[in-house]
Amino acid sequence: MKTPARNQDIKDLDTGVHLTKQERRDADYSHRCARVIADLLRAKIDNAINGIKGPRVPISSGYVPERVARAFAYVAVGGLK
Repeated sequence: MKTPARNQDIKDLDTGVHLTKQERRDADYSHRCARVIADLLRAKIDNAINGIKGPRVPISSGYVPERVARAFAYVAVGGLK
């Protein structure tokens, strides 16, 4: 393997190493897991910044904080049936 010159794009550099199909699947799975974890952490941080601390309760087609759900406990949600 030849050392790349300065400012050379290394994405096209051939290292002579090839991954097997299973290694590629494992790498893809690990990447997806890491992305999901990062998204969940980002959402938790956003909730903390916006003052949302408790669990979410499903109301109609959305989720609201538990303190808001208590106000709707006796209200018919979803329109006329």
